[in-house]
Amino acid sequence: MNPISAYRGSLNMYFQVELDSATATFGPAMLLGNLTSFELTPSAETVDVISTLNEDYGQAADSMVEPSSTTVSATANRFNLSTEALAMLGDIEVLSTEAKTVTDESLGTVKAGDIVRLAGLGVSDLVLSSAGSPVDEERYRLVEPTLGLVKILDAGDYTASYTVGAQNGTRLTGGTNSAKFVRLLGRGVNRYNSKETIIKISRSSVAPSGGFSLVGTDNSEIGLDFVLLTPADGSPAFEMIETGN
Repeated sequence: MNPISAYRGSLNMYFQVELDSATATFGPAMLLGNLTSFELTPSAETVDVISTLNEDYGQAADSMVEPSSTTVSATANRFNLSTEALAMLGDIEVLSTEAKTVTDESLGTVKAGDIVRLAGLGVSDLVLSSAGSPVDEERYRLVEPTLGLVKILDAGDYTASYTVGAQNGTRLTGGTNSAKFVRLLGRGVNRYNSKETIIKISRSSVAPSGGFSLVGTDNSEIGLDFVLLTPADGSPAFEMIETGN
């Protein structure tokens, strides 16, 4: 029995980034995010032979459907840096640096009111000097310690000495990969009948489908487009397995 039913789905979709195409090696599975859409679109082209005979001129004498690429469009409104890296054609890495001291970094001649960017981030214990001697702290102000930005209140020729704080976190380097390939594995649930659907996508390219806003009054979203590729072993580009009867 295969009774008909409406479909309203929830979906846990995981992706793995391809590390080596020659050996079909993929990285660890990561949740794609809180998906507001995940749409599979098989495509095909209809090829017709049009009759030029008197009896049925202009009618289709033969017709065939030629399959084309299957695509997936996905949108997520909650995600982590791993998904962001897909959308920004980038990579992520664990960042761990120790605190260090910078001494006598030259700022050159600075006009009053200018904001100067120091070479380090996470700045503290800032001391500006002129002609080898520390200047009064009223002549400058650290306006963005995290970014290492200092505002000069009194024109002069300065050097800077400061501490750069230790950094621990994750760094995303964007625009470094012109092509990325992934495989996808997901478990969907039809909320009408609680049946599960397993979705397997063996290999696909992935590209951003739009921009990512870092500011706004609405939640930012990530959009991704996938083009499914036929595996070298001839297995299907994708499978959907509905559990139960």
